[in-house]
Amino acid sequence: MGFEELRDAWPDAPEDYQTCGRLLEAAYIQCSEFAPAFEGALPETYRLALIMQTRALWQSTVSDTQDGMGEGGFHVTVFPMDWTVKALLRPKRGVPVVG
Repeated sequence: MGFEELRDAWPDAPEDYQTCGRLLEAAYIQCSEFAPAFEGALPETYRLALIMQTRALWQSTVSDTQDGMGEGGFHVTVFPMDWTVKALLRPKRGVPVVG
C-alpha cells in the first residue's frame, strides 16, 4: 500500500508525506506482527486493517489524556490496536459444536 492509496481511503490524512509514511510504516509493522503469515498479494481485509491502524496511530498522537465524553469525566482510552483491526487480521472461525 502506498501514500496515494492511503490518501484515497483517508481524505483527512496529514498533508505531510513523511508523517504519513512514518504512520503507515509503523502500522504495517504492527499489523504484520499480529497477522498470520500469508503468501501472495495483500488481502483486502489486511489493507483495511492497515488503513484503520494508521488512522488510529495518528489519532493517538493528536489527542491528549483530557479528552472525555459526557459529564462525569468519562475518558476515551486509545489502545495500541483496536479489536476491529485485530478481527480483520485474525478473524474468528466458527467452532463446530459436538452434541
